[in-house]
Amino acid sequence: FRSIHIACLCGDNGNGKSALLDAITWALWGEARTRTQEELVHQGQQDMAVELEFLSQGQRYRVSRRLSRSGRSRQGSTLLELQVAADDDDDDDEGSFAAIPGNTMRDTQRHIIGILHMDYDTFTNTAFLQQGRADQFTRSTPSQRKACLAEVLDLSYYQRLEARAKTRSRDIQERVRDAENAVELRRTELAQLPEFQERLVLAKEELLRLTPDVEALRLKLGELNMGVQALQAKRGEMELTQGRMTGAQAEVADLERQVKVYQSSVADQEAVLNRRAEIAKSYAELEKGTVELERLNQALSRKSRLDGRKARAEQEIARQEARLSVQATQLKTKIAGELEPQVQRLPMITESLNGLRREQTALEQQESELKNQQATAEDMAVRVRSLDEENVRLRQSMEDTRLKFDMLKQGEATCPLCNQPLGPEGQEHLRSEYETVGRESRAAFLANQSDKKDVEGRRAELGGRISKTESELRSGRQQLQTSLVNLQRDQADSRKAEEDLKVAAGELTLAQQALRDGAYASDERRQVDQIGSELDALGYDAQGHEASRESVRALEPYRDMYRRLFEAEANLPAQKDALGATCQMLERRHAEIREAAVRIAALDAEMKALPELEANLQQVQAQHSILARQRDEAQVRQGILEQQIQRCETLANEIREQEQRLRGMVGEKAIYDELTAAFGKNGVQALIIESAMPQLEADANEILGRLTENRMFLKLELREGRRDRTTGQPSEELDIRIADEVGTRSYETFSGGESFRINFALRIALSKLLARRSGAPLPILFIDEGFGSQDRVGQERLTEAIQSIQNDFKRIIVITHIEHVKDAFPVRIEVEKGPNGSTFRIV
Repeated sequence: FRSIHIACLCGDNGNGKSALLDAITWALWGEARTRTQEELVHQGQQDMAVELEFLSQGQRYRVSRRLSRSGRSRQGSTLLELQVAADDDDDDDEGSFAAIPGNTMRDTQRHIIGILHMDYDTFTNTAFLQQGRADQFTRSTPSQRKACLAEVLDLSYYQRLEARAKTRSRDIQERVRDAENAVELRRTELAQLPEFQERLVLAKEELLRLTPDVEALRLKLGELNMGVQALQAKRGEMELTQGRMTGAQAEVADLERQVKVYQSSVADQEAVLNRRAEIAKSYAELEKGTVELERLNQALSRKSRLDGRKARAEQEIARQEARLSVQATQLKTKIAGELEPQVQRLPMITESLNGLRREQTALEQQESELKNQQATAEDMAVRVRSLDEENVRLRQSMEDTRLKFDMLKQGEATCPLCNQPLGPEGQEHLRSEYETVGRESRAAFLANQSDKKDVEGRRAELGGRISKTESELRSGRQQLQTSLVNLQRDQADSRKAEEDLKVAAGELTLAQQALRDGAYASDERRQVDQIGSELDALGYDAQGHEASRESVRALEPYRDMYRRLFEAEANLPAQKDALGATCQMLERRHAEIREAAVRIAALDAEMKALPELEANLQQVQAQHSILARQRDEAQVRQGILEQQIQRCETLANEIREQEQRLRGMVGEKAIYDELTAAFGKNGVQALIIESAMPQLEADANEILGRLTENRMFLKLELREGRRDRTTGQPSEELDIRIADEVGTRSYETFSGGESFRINFALRIALSKLLARRSGAPLPILFIDEGFGSQDRVGQERLTEAIQSIQNDFKRIIVITHIEHVKDAFPVRIEVEKGPNGSTFRIV
């Protein structure tokens, strides 16, 4: 619409005039005349898309919206994208665009509304007189009309400022409340300063009183500690002396036991020495019997080893005999049950293989016949293609002949050789030739068709036989191959069994011969004979072995006596010396015990003064601890009170700073409270509405007077409505009062034509107000139908009214299908509907 100022959008009903406006509103706001956007999708389709470029405050934008839905669900998914032109050239159709990002589709939609400064409802109430909804503003409630007027005047800007001022005021109020609480807390704490100062004086006096007493007790505590430590040292000496005496007493008991042990040992050794001759004789007999017993033990061990070797050799002889027997039995079973039957099947298998080879020869002959049939079928296919190509040529020839024949009927024939015009006789001659050629071509065409049908029939029959033969051949080859493989495997097994039979018969003969002749385990047989000779030569006597064992057992105690005799001869002098030394040490320990008892008695007499001295020390320690703790507590209280007094001084400075900031915040809050009232409904917004109302009323009455020859006029009044539940403030409502020559009446009592004139006048006035609004990006007016409710005179007056306001708008688009209304506009956008959808052109 860039080159259009005022135009008529026309076309028959249903061609899609209003659909163009639906596309614009759906692209910008996602809304149109339908209840749901899914109803806008063309029947039978699953998605739709609109791309729209528009100019706002000198900046060009492009918005694209797409809806896709699945086959089962009525709900679809929507994609929305907003772009801004990279340059500012309004006439550049090919300019580049950059996307304006948005986190969600809702963010992008808010961005579009921000650019246009209006939503869909405001647009349909002002700039778009929608078909069937021209009375939307008039029939709205008074509060809705007031809201629409506020939107047209862009009062939402001041509403946002009011909200921001309220938010700032609430934030400052919270800060003021926090500051006041902080000041109050500091003042409460600061009120304790006199008490802190009084308590500090008392703490210092107490500290001066306690310090000398604590020092005197500390000196006395040192003297008592020294006396107690000296007595505690003597108590340690006494405990040490008692410990040494106790150890000496224990050592005396040990020495007495050692004396008894040495005396007993000396007596035993002297008794052994007295039996020297008896012990020596019996020990000599024991040694002789031990040697004989060892010889007999070795002979018994040798006999046991020989018996074991003989038993193992005999076991091996029996095992080899059993192995030969089992081998002979297994060979007999294998020959009779496995090898001989397989060898007997060999002639039958050979005969079966010869039969299969004959069947294979027959199959090869059948395959050769199949190849001949396939070649015949291929020749038939070539024949059919040749007939098709010939018929194509004949059909083209017949068409050419028919064309030439038709040209002769038109009397414009020329000679095909000299290109000269033909006379009646020449035309008749050519006509006769063309008829002859046509009949011959048709006869040949029909003959080819018959021949093709016959060939195709025979080819189909032959194809059936070929398919059947191929199936039989595949089945026969598979069965023959399987049987051939099985028989060849059986033949190989039988021939191998024939060879295995010869080997098994030889092995069976050898095994039977070895069992008869005993020709097995020859080394083991010789070993059994040799071991028997060694046992005879050994000459082992079991009874003599047992008698020797009893004799050694009876003399065995003399072995220990002989050892004790030897030890007594070597150790008796040393044992006597040790006995004397132990007796001397025992006497020394008795003397040490007597000396320790005398020292312990003396120390015990001195230790009687220790309990009283320790009691005095504990008493002085308790007094010193109490006074020291009181002094420390006084010092701590003094430090805390000094810190609290210093903090009170800091709090006084902080209170002065907080009070200064508090006065500043109170003043700032008062400013924002004034701004809230100024930007509110009763402030700037009310002033703007009051200033716009006369102009809106004048514009509407000017158009209404032109449409009714000044018989009708309207008046707009603001009145107080219901109170808001949250704020308690009364809301404002916009009333419309209409008067004619009869008097002032309600809107509903006027006829349809009169109602349309009233609606038209108000909507045009609102559109002019929107176009004049500062920052309004859409100085454009859309009028969808509405002429049908007027007579011829009313239609002319509406046309004149539209033309009279054309200078107030950058662009006016009027939608109609009435012929004489179309002629009143210099430009027409004609919409036509075809089989592939609707298109438009600008005339």
